[in-house]
Amino acid sequence: MSFSTVRNNHSLNEEFKRSPTIFMFSGQGSQFYQMGRGLYESNATFKHRLQSLDSLFYLEAGYSIVEYLYDDKKLRSEPFEKISLTHPAIFMIELALANTLIDEGIKPDGVMGASLGELCAAVVAGIISAHEAIKIVIKQATIFEKLDSGAMLAVLYDLELYYLTPAINQTCDIAAVNSQKNFVIAGTRENIAEVTALLKDKGIVYQYLPVKQAFHSSCIDHIKEHFNEEMRSFTTFAAKLPYYSCLSASKVTHIDTSYFFNVIRDPIRVSDTIRYLEARGPFNYVDLGPSGTLANSVKYNISQSGGSKPLSVMSPFGDDTTRLNNVLSTLKI
Repeated sequence: MSFSTVRNNHSLNEEFKRSPTIFMFSGQGSQFYQMGRGLYESNATFKHRLQSLDSLFYLEAGYSIVEYLYDDKKLRSEPFEKISLTHPAIFMIELALANTLIDEGIKPDGVMGASLGELCAAVVAGIISAHEAIKIVIKQATIFEKLDSGAMLAVLYDLELYYLTPAINQTCDIAAVNSQKNFVIAGTRENIAEVTALLKDKGIVYQYLPVKQAFHSSCIDHIKEHFNEEMRSFTTFAAKLPYYSCLSASKVTHIDTSYFFNVIRDPIRVSDTIRYLEARGPFNYVDLGPSGTLANSVKYNISQSGGSKPLSVMSPFGDDTTRLNNVLSTLKI
């Protein structure tokens, strides 16, 4: 390797470190049993952070999420769908990982949340405390458990398919737009099953999300009043960090508790939010979700020459410790 090449790589790395860092938090559908276990067993900071959150959860709910999440009898490939477990597990894993990075000196210049991930982003931004957020997660899960059975389906095809196909757009709602060729629909199990049959006939790739509720669709409209009533007892504060919402695809400075229904009812505008950020970028986008789904969305929504970089720590395929070390070495100055 020539000296000039070494110098260029060093310059690029320094530029990479200086770019503002956005912490990203995903929601339902990104979870699986054993998520984060490698970090839990090898990283003392992550273990401490997760155990601290688990203690708060136990105080409110009377049982441990960590105990269920890392049950040796549960395989990564086994469906992890019980909302009273998945809802707090996703929140706790993401917040523990965010706090681990912060403890290591990687402080975010802004946060971005999608669906449930907006609550985690709100904690990191100082909008609500971790303890209060755990209480919210528990209340939400209790309400969601009573919802009628629904389904959510990721479709790997051009978004125009939805708008040009009455058999889809008249029976299901757009739940999320991750990129032009990756969107999610939600609806009743019967309607989603009919759509999957149509997609299969067309040879279009699709994947069910591991949820039993049709979030981000009209199927949950009937819980709005009760949901908002349950949320009114909580207090929110002005954001201390730039807070970018996939609900509005913009920067938000303050939210009230009615906001929490909107983020699970309205579409998740991931693609629009990344474009909003890119107009103000470049950024280092750090995905703190269990599956790295938001980092993949970033990859498909940014210019390869624009300077922004997607990073992720966790993956269903494991090797989280190596990935965390790579992120730390990349971003530490």
